[in-house]
Amino acid sequence: MKSRLIVAVVVLVVLATGAWAQGIATLSPRSAAMGGAAIAVADDAAAPFQNPAGLATLNVPCKDGAEFGNDLLFGVADRGPMNGWGLSWAGWKPSDNLGFGAFYADADNLGSVFGAAFGAGLRNTPLSAGVNVAFVSPDFGDSETVINAGLLYRIPTGEGSGPLKLGLTVTDVFSELAPDPLWNVGLGWKPNADLLIAVDINDLSEEIGDVTFGGGVEYAFGGEKKEWRARVGALDNGGDTHFTGGIGYQKSDWRVDVSYVDTDVDGT
Repeated sequence: MKSRLIVAVVVLVVLATGAWAQGIATLSPRSAAMGGAAIAVADDAAAPFQNPAGLATLNVPCKDGAEFGNDLLFGVADRGPMNGWGLSWAGWKPSDNLGFGAFYADADNLGSVFGAAFGAGLRNTPLSAGVNVAFVSPDFGDSETVINAGLLYRIPTGEGSGPLKLGLTVTDVFSELAPDPLWNVGLGWKPNADLLIAVDINDLSEEIGDVTFGGGVEYAFGGEKKEWRARVGALDNGGDTHFTGGIGYQKSDWRVDVSYVDTDVDGT
């Protein structure tokens, strides 16, 4: 068994539109730096809450001869009055395209959420599916159990490029927090080994406000091992556009990620 620990200087970004009843999402600093895009590129320890279908095809170390690979992510965020911290784990069995995960996050003036996730690839197909169960405990109001689901479909592209990934998530399947479930879609593509392009469109049915668009790019550089990652992006909430950016560095089984989001509350 081989594990990788991601130490994120900024990892938990809590996005709340007024109240818990309008929804909450937690993102890794990697996706935060790319405009929040995560649905189709959920391939590490953040997958349990970004898109549980990604647990079936994680991009995490798995030692030769070992059955399982693991990824662990921990970090903190600073967003004015909504400071927080989070911890997430993902593990998978490549031979069976099975993955599992768990997560916990706590934010000042909002509350906490913890949960578990499962993802599986459908045999002999490029489709995977997953579900997570989140237990939400707000600082105000009643606690709720929220179920979220996801799909991920991979389309082969030309030689030298990665597959085109199409993702779908349904947040709050049984409408515990919002009037109806939130439908979200995402796209991820690596046109070459060093470049990743990701785009998300969230709340297509406008259950908690306007449709939001987020997207960005990730570029690998730094010699033969390409240990550095530079990321930029933008998030449009229907009224304002917020720019994002960040950088990551990986050494052996450790990775450090830092991100910044230009928000209305002193940045993140």
